[in-house]
Amino acid sequence: MRRWLLALMMIMVPRLAAAQAVTADLSSHLVAISAGFTGTEVVLFGTVSPKLGDGRSDIVVVVRGPDEPVTLRRKERIAGIWLNTKRVVFPAVPSFYQVVSSRPLSEIAAPEIFGHHHIGVDTLSLTPLTPLPEEERVEFLEALMAQQRKAGLYPEPAARINFLGNGLFRSNLVFPADVPTGTYLVTLYVFRESQLVAEGTIPMLVSPVGVGATVVDFAYHRKLAYGIVAVALAALAGWGASVALRRA
Repeated sequence: MRRWLLALMMIMVPRLAAAQAVTADLSSHLVAISAGFTGTEVVLFGTVSPKLGDGRSDIVVVVRGPDEPVTLRRKERIAGIWLNTKRVVFPAVPSFYQVVSSRPLSEIAAPEIFGHHHIGVDTLSLTPLTPLPEEERVEFLEALMAQQRKAGLYPEPAARINFLGNGLFRSNLVFPADVPTGTYLVTLYVFRESQLVAEGTIPMLVSPVGVGATVVDFAYHRKLAYGIVAVALAALAGWGASVALRRA
């Protein structure tokens, strides 16, 4: 995985420098998830060309996690009991999506511009696995967005990119404690007079490390076996506690 990531970085990072308009990098290309992980910050830093760094340009950064399926269920009260009456699967949903910018997006460009370049949660093309009537589709899509925001996986757009002078800029990208693992794409857009003038993408890996990595991998890829082991360990712990109490 790391060799693949390094190769990808060698291919993609030069796109930023090659444009000779913006050059950027991350303080770390790996967010290591270990025992006791409580979240972290990764510094994005770089520079724009003198022509673009004259105070009239803006930068927007989109941090996108790997796509994954998400299942939503609608509950209704039937005969006094809450039951699942509808199940909808969205097969490809970004596991994490964050936008940071040098100014509020509304001051940088018109919504149509962001829509054209697919920047922002509202521009995501999320289609359920099974076609739904438009009213139902919108209802479940709103529920999906609310769920992701509540979990802290779709933070509200924030103006956090600071220009330091001479075209230099930096921003702290925040990742919560329960950030999903996988390969992330950090895409940087430079706007000038409401038009996109430069862009580039930097890959980043969020991965468990150490003993926790084995546990996480086992829990994720062997859910049934993990559940059985967890129940067995809980039962064993309960039995051990009861024996200890009887002997006391």
